[in-house]
Parts: sequence; C-alpha cells; structure tokens
Amino acid sequence: MVRGLAMKGSKSPGFCLVAGGVLAGVAWLGAGCNQSEAAQAPEKAPVAAAAAAVGAGPKVDNPNYTVSLRADGPYQQGQEGTAEVTVEAKGEYHINNEYPFRFTPKEGDGVTFKGPVGREGGTVDKAKVVLKVPFTPTRGGEVKLAGKMSLSVCSDKQCLMEKQDLEVVAKVK
Repeated sequence: MVRGLAMKGSKSPGFCLVAGGVLAGVAWLGAGCNQSEAAQAPEKAPVAAAAAAVGAGPKVDNPNYTVSLRADGPYQQGQEGTAEVTVEAKGEYHINNEYPFRFTPKEGDGVTFKGPVGREGGTVDKAKVVLKVPFTPTRGGEVKLAGKMSLSVCSDKQCLMEKQDLEVVAKVK
C-alpha cells in the first residue's frame, strides 16, 4: 500500500492517486502536438461533433476541417477500384504531421476491402491529407463504401483528435 499520498485532512488515501491519474490523462492528451502546438491555456474552440451531421455521409464539414470520402469510378464488378478520403484543415488549423491518420473501412454488402489504410496509402502535407482506399465490388449496381476516419488538426493553441464516420455510394457495372 502506498502511504503518504493522502491530502492533509482527506479521509480517502486514494484521492491523490485519482488526482494523479487525472493529471496524467491531461498530459497524455497534449502528446500529439509539439510544444508550439500544445495549448497554454484552454480556449473554447468550435466543437466538431456538434457541427457534424447525425449519421454518416460522404462529407463532414466543420469550422476546423473538412473530411470527405469520394468514389468517382467507373468501377467494374470483381475488379479492384480506389476510393479517396481527403482531410483539409481550415482557418488557423493545420494537419498534425505526427498523427497516424487512418481510414478503417467497414465491410458491407457487395464490397470487400484489403483493410485499414494509413498515411503510407496516400499523401500528407501541411493543409491536406489524401488517402487512397482500395476496394473490390463483388456485385453490380450501387454498393455502399463506409468506414471511420481517424484524424487530427492543430492550431497554435490546441490539437483536435477525432474520428468521423463516412459513407458514399459507388456505381458498379
């Protein structure tokens, strides 16, 4: 048992352990940004979740970034095609170059994926990330491509790390 960690007058010896865990969690949140990107004092930024539409769609547009999934085709049944996920930073925000961007596709009726696609499957610069997502349609007609994009954008004051659900319909011959 750890002794001497309870605050003076506290009846709970685990109080400092809980407080220490909270402080460690706060420190972890800033780890995705370098020192110039870490927040000195929290500032109220627009909340991306509030700006995001309820349910998945081909695009999420909020004050700090836009993320979209495109499937322009043409696509043929049984032949590999490529969709594209794009993240564009807005305003004072830029792409967090240290973050492991990843699109994790969701298997669906009429389509198979090779698996998650990370930054090695695309291009990353200061304002934009583009990931190429290979897939194979297993039937003709319309097939739904869907998945979750993990992303991060930063300002000089804070970094946002978010996951957005995206889906788009691809037309297959």
